[in-house]
Amino acid sequence: MKVSAVIVGRNDNYGGTLNERATHCLNTMLDAFDEVVFVDWNTDDGKPPLTDVLDITVHLERLKTIIVRPDEVKRIMGDSCDQGVEFCQVIPRNIGIRRATGTHIVLAALDIIAPKRVFLEEAVRQVGPGQMLVTKRNHVEIDVVREVFRLSKSYEFTRDYMFEHYGVNSINVARMFPSLKVDLNIMRQVPPEGRFNAASIIGGCGDFQIALKSTWEMIRGFEEDQIKKFYMDTEVQYKVIMAGGTVTATNFPPIYHIDHPRYFDDDKSFFNKLELYETRNSDNWGFPNEKFEIKEYES
Repeated sequence: MKVSAVIVGRNDNYGGTLNERATHCLNTMLDAFDEVVFVDWNTDDGKPPLTDVLDITVHLERLKTIIVRPDEVKRIMGDSCDQGVEFCQVIPRNIGIRRATGTHIVLAALDIIAPKRVFLEEAVRQVGPGQMLVTKRNHVEIDVVREVFRLSKSYEFTRDYMFEHYGVNSINVARMFPSLKVDLNIMRQVPPEGRFNAASIIGGCGDFQIALKSTWEMIRGFEEDQIKKFYMDTEVQYKVIMAGGTVTATNFPPIYHIDHPRYFDDDKSFFNKLELYETRNSDNWGFPNEKFEIKEYES
């Protein structure tokens, strides 16, 4: 069993604290995962990829950065670039999925404190073919994380502190949908207007999504015309369900989301509620034949 994480971002210090949040994230991810694939998407020309400016001290040899430059983004996205989308997440996520080498792939946010390895392994063992496990996130303020790390100078201690002091939140389902496990039989009984809630299962479902690589390949990843971020995580879970799989929500392993201001822009987003779901992605999803620059590191 080899477990890969796929994370996407760009060197723009989003929210004013992205670099700090991403530093905590990547250090804890590299401690837990066999491989971390970071897709640096559309960083402005003249700037280095985000991973080059972070203070990463843990298992650098596990990190692989795929660099997709602005001219490549424009070539890939075509007219979609004219809609002012600086950071489309679905395409770089698919680029990372196609190039990750793990048997299991976790799609994760760039501002979480990852669980320790033993917790991660326990979660991964629960995931079989056609299944996805999504984890409820716990919010922590950046000031708390900053102070704990300042005193300890240890990412391991910071992660353990979060578990000791914040624990595992009780799990609540999205919009009161009454199930933590959704399959095709359940979904077919839900009216179309309720399928978004059913597929989300929990709020913030996209911070830690675990599936076999074969499952990601079966559904062809995230829908690449979903260029705005709203609904993309729900839709990928809906794809698993409508393909005959199962999505299960859990609050373990605990993940801690370092909170930040949010700027919602769901214009042009949508949720595909077709009874018989058909992916809009071609066989070329994730652009497997593109020769993007890949940067590897040494400890």
